Amino acid sequence: MGDCDVFGWDGARLRRYSTPQVMGEWVRQYGPPVEIAARYDGWVRVSLHTATVATVGEVDIPDEVVLLLSDGAHGQVPASVMEGLVREHHDNPQALAEAIVAAAQPDAAGYRDDATAIVIRTRVAP
Repeated sequence: MGDCDVFGWDGARLRRYSTPQVMGEWVRQYGPPVEIAARYDGWVRVSLHTATVATVGEVDIPDEVVLLLSDGAHGQVPASVMEGLVREHHDNPQALAEAIVAAAQPDAAGYRDDATAIVIRTRVAP
């Protein structure tokens, strides 16, 4: 919902399965300049309040670990740091969620968004 993202860990790599449900992402899909699209990143297209079966996409994630991350997590933790944390903690969902939230850093202006991480272990690796 909103500006959250879904990632999966297959035991070797971290893969992004979604894009944030904000108007800026929608605008980017239809070709206007990036500068215009960025103006709409704060406009949420789908929220829990307005979600219906028809407005929420589904995705099949075959990976052993699924991460549901707010923008304060996926947007303020560098991809290389995120992947390192997943490599280190993939077998402990609670430790991984806590490590991701702790790794969220303020941006250049000093703003630190709220960071939320939900980690689901779908199966035990062989």
